[in-house]
Amino acid sequence: MSKKIKLIIAMLSVLKLWLIAAIPITAIGTASHDDRLYLNLAHSFAQGEWLGVYNQLTLAKGPMYSIWLAFNFHMGLPLLFAQHILYLCAGLMLVIALRQVIKSSIILVFLYALVIFSPHLEEITRVVREGIYPALSVLVLVCLVGFYTNRSNKLFNFGLWATFLGVVLTAFWLTREEGVWIMPSVLLMIAYVVFLTYRTEQLSSALFKRTAICLLPLLILFGGLQLVSIINKIYYNTYTVVEVKSKSFLSAYGALSRVKHPNWKRYLPVPKEVRQSIYRVSPAFKELEYLLEERLKGWQYSHGCSHYPETCGDIAGGWFMWALREAVALAGYHKSGDRADRYYSRLAKEINTACTLSLLNCLPKRATLIPPLTQAYLKPSMEAFWRGIKLLVMGFDYRINNNFTSNGPEELLVLFRDMTRERLAPLPSKTTITIRGWGLSRKDEKVYFQVRSQESGSLENFSFERHSSADVYQYVKKQTGKDYEFAKNASFVITSSCLKQCDLLIFDNRSLLAIVDLDKKEAKVFSDVLQFRIDAITIGNQKEQLLPRQNYLNQLKIGILKKIAQLYQLVIPWLCGLAIMAYMVSFGIGILRRQFTFLFILNTAILGAMIARLLILALIDVTSFPAINFLYMSPLFPFLLTFLVLAITDVMQESIIGSKVVKICRLCGIKRG
Repeated sequence: MSKKIKLIIAMLSVLKLWLIAAIPITAIGTASHDDRLYLNLAHSFAQGEWLGVYNQLTLAKGPMYSIWLAFNFHMGLPLLFAQHILYLCAGLMLVIALRQVIKSSIILVFLYALVIFSPHLEEITRVVREGIYPALSVLVLVCLVGFYTNRSNKLFNFGLWATFLGVVLTAFWLTREEGVWIMPSVLLMIAYVVFLTYRTEQLSSALFKRTAICLLPLLILFGGLQLVSIINKIYYNTYTVVEVKSKSFLSAYGALSRVKHPNWKRYLPVPKEVRQSIYRVSPAFKELEYLLEERLKGWQYSHGCSHYPETCGDIAGGWFMWALREAVALAGYHKSGDRADRYYSRLAKEINTACTLSLLNCLPKRATLIPPLTQAYLKPSMEAFWRGIKLLVMGFDYRINNNFTSNGPEELLVLFRDMTRERLAPLPSKTTITIRGWGLSRKDEKVYFQVRSQESGSLENFSFERHSSADVYQYVKKQTGKDYEFAKNASFVITSSCLKQCDLLIFDNRSLLAIVDLDKKEAKVFSDVLQFRIDAITIGNQKEQLLPRQNYLNQLKIGILKKIAQLYQLVIPWLCGLAIMAYMVSFGIGILRRQFTFLFILNTAILGAMIARLLILALIDVTSFPAINFLYMSPLFPFLLTFLVLAITDVMQESIIGSKVVKICRLCGIKRG
């Protein structure tokens, strides 16, 4: 790349980082199964304790994001900044990897800009694993491109790219549990490289060596998963990566969901009437009856109930899994991994035996989290799939408003501040006190303020603004006969969340000048050292953050991000139509020439990955919980944008359109002229 191109890429990167600095972390302190879980696990990992004390949540999700959080904590970087740096690096590596396939620097710069400014990543402001999932997805593409372009290089270089692909795949797989969606694309690209190697090397030792290297990514992935399983075995006495995918848990969950429903309803994998029938035949499940039906009754009216009102009074969709694990933990079985495994195995055995003896009316034996699928799911699944396509193509609008808010008690938010090193979005709008007045020190002129609680003696958070005050200047000059220059800017506005029993402390550069009780509403201090007056004290709802200048700049940045998103929403649907036509033209050319380009194969892999993930999300959406949303679709947006550029480039490249059209005409027997 030329220096000019490198400079443009650097400027685009800096601009992106400057814009996203306006976005704070949205801390959900009550999210014990998501945000706070990752931070708790990361806190333990940072202390060298692997994932901490074992309970029903410790191994419920992949460990990669918690490892990332701990790594970033030790690096000392703010979390959102670090995640965007990772994404920018992935985009840059994609451009560098494609240099051997795409010769136009303009196209590569356009691809980089299109990928990094995608509005989807700004939607991820929480501490969730989707913060790194898009970057890891792009890195998989990077490895596949490098794997192809280095297929004929020295074995060492080819092996390095194979190793890199294996490491990235392992990190990708350990981040979320449904990583299988990327595997068909990976296998397609590996098979393509093996095929090309066979065409050049034929049956030779070189072919077998390079084929062995082609299998290296899969071996590294397998080895990485086994390593994590071994570590979990050492720490928790259970050989698994994620417990919800372990054989014992899947068998238990599958056994529970195989019992037929007398009155079938969507989003109820194991309804109350089915649970009652299982309690009668399974002593292991009977142990959970009081816990599921009484002590954990909140699961029947929270989460799923708000999404699917028809399930209120029962445990809906994917939330049943969490309720089940919590009940098993309260029953004392999640004190160690092996004890939990034995319980779930016993539960599965009892239910399956009852099914065999016809004590329960059951479907065939199963071991999966997916509920039994029927034709009733077909139409909703297709509708959900179509919603996913529309969201992917037309969902680039910047949906986050300017009022980011966190929630949860302060003691739960401390962990977010500590581990993320980020500025947290404020709690929902709360009542504040605003003090307007003016103050002047007769010795040092300029005065300073603090707000202090009378009850605790601690200093309170407040914002402070100075304003021009020509009227104060004239008043002070008239009263004292002296020309105090600072009196021209002596007016102030103080905003604080301290509402009752609060003092305003007034300082100059030398000492404390006065303490004003704000409960008195009005105050005047005229002495030899201080002139001070409160004009008004008002109480109202906080509409802005207590840092007005930063807030103004952040609103400006967010406004720019919204404009960029509007541009995406206007252009992307048209580019999608053009890219699909280009892809079909490339397909036709490939059929006629009996040879497909690498870009066509790569685009096919990208399309396949998008379709596979959308199908998985559609199935989850119609059976368990809402899954067609920005969060779960976040890795698909960079895939789509990459496909748009590569599909159009594939048609244009080599011929600049013309030569391929001529070739098609010749193949069809059409003469020029």
